[in-house]
Amino acid sequence: MVNSTIVTPATLPGGPGSERRGERTSQGASRYASEADFVASADGLREVGKRAADRGLDLSIEIHQGSIADNSWSGLKLVDLIGLKNVGVNPDLGNILWHFEEPEESSEAAIVAMAPRSKYWHCKSLKVVHYPQLQKAIYLRVPLDIGDIDYRFAVSAMLDAGYSGYMAIEGANTGDQLTQDRRSAEYARQLIKDHKG
Repeated sequence: MVNSTIVTPATLPGGPGSERRGERTSQGASRYASEADFVASADGLREVGKRAADRGLDLSIEIHQGSIADNSWSGLKLVDLIGLKNVGVNPDLGNILWHFEEPEESSEAAIVAMAPRSKYWHCKSLKVVHYPQLQKAIYLRVPLDIGDIDYRFAVSAMLDAGYSGYMAIEGANTGDQLTQDRRSAEYARQLIKDHKG
């Protein structure tokens, strides 16, 4: 498995949307991309996908803020343009949630759309703190069971779509990270067990 992000450099460093988290604009986002941008990205990724296939590897395009693949429709558009069976998406719901002040789509809609085309899966959860008067949101990374993303729904959607690949916990970045990440891993295992039961 090869996981790839295709984040573009900020066009205006320090300007609006350069942080690519919680603002009304986000530099490098798919909403600003042209059809030619999608075609050129797909052409390059197709070559990487072919090389990966020659080595028996899958290629996963991570849904990531500041990237042409930053939501379900743009990630799936790229995968369709690439047209290789070994190329799919990494439906990182946290990256969709924190990309803009208001998410472009719900976590539920995103995971249902991408689950059948997923090759790898990054899971992180966030608590959103919205400041509408500032037109800004901030995000606190928390264990999977207490964030604003419904991972019970997400795990069910992935398993219902036949996903059997890796689920990587992108965990806490403050405090006792090991304890928080163990909590997330135990929760994820329990969700899989519950779904299969």
